[in-house]
This record gives sequence, C-alpha cells and structure tokens, in this order.
Amino acid sequence: MLNAIEAMPDGGTLTVKLSNILLDDKKLKEISNYLMNGEFSSKYHGTNMLKKLPLKYIEILVEDTGSGIPQEKLKNVFLPFYTTKLYNVGLGLSIAQRIIKEHDGFIFVSSKEKEGSKFHVLIPISDAL
Repeated sequence: MLNAIEAMPDGGTLTVKLSNILLDDKKLKEISNYLMNGEFSSKYHGTNMLKKLPLKYIEILVEDTGSGIPQEKLKNVFLPFYTTKLYNVGLGLSIAQRIIKEHDGFIFVSSKEKEGSKFHVLIPISDAL
C-alpha cells in the first residue's frame, strides 16, 4: 500500500478489495498470463494442474490511480534490489513474493502507464477452516 501511495504524489485513489475466489480455468489463465518468468507454467504444468493446487483462495487486490509502471520495467518489480526510488533498497516486493510463495500463494501485477497499477495477492484457504 505504501508503494501505491508513493505512486500518487498529487493524490489519487487507493482501493483495497478482499474477496473469495475459486481457482478455475479462467483465473488460472489470468495468473499464468501475468507471471512473466514462466515459474507458474513450469511448476503447475500438466493435465492434473487443478488437482495440485488448492481451489479456494482469498484475493487481496491493491489498486491505485497513480503513474503506473512502464511495461519494460514491469518484469523487474519482484527482483531483489530493484528500485526506481532514490532512497529505497528494493527488497519489499521480492520479500513479499517469497513469503506468499512459501504459503502456496501468488502475487502478480498489472499496470498501465498514467492509469495506475493493480497488485493481486492470492492466498489459499485451508479446507480445515
């Protein structure tokens, strides 16, 4: 959320949505389109993909109306030490991604320059709950 706020120095709208989702074929396609490093397809490729993944997730969507992320920089946002800010180290998103992956979740981003960015975080829901 801090990144979103910093992307809107002249003001804007920060939206946070929380929803339950089912990981169906449509959502799987959306996720695989945004995970640019091929990690998703290599980890979950195959006809029994849905059987390997939890089906129920909580999705946290953090959306801003800021400057957006240029497409050529979008692929780098989760890399350790990548930053476009003068006084930042560039570890926040890479650490968040690692923690989410360790919990069998996903994080991905979509962005359009001058329109804003959307960060999607999907965390599986245990059937025990």
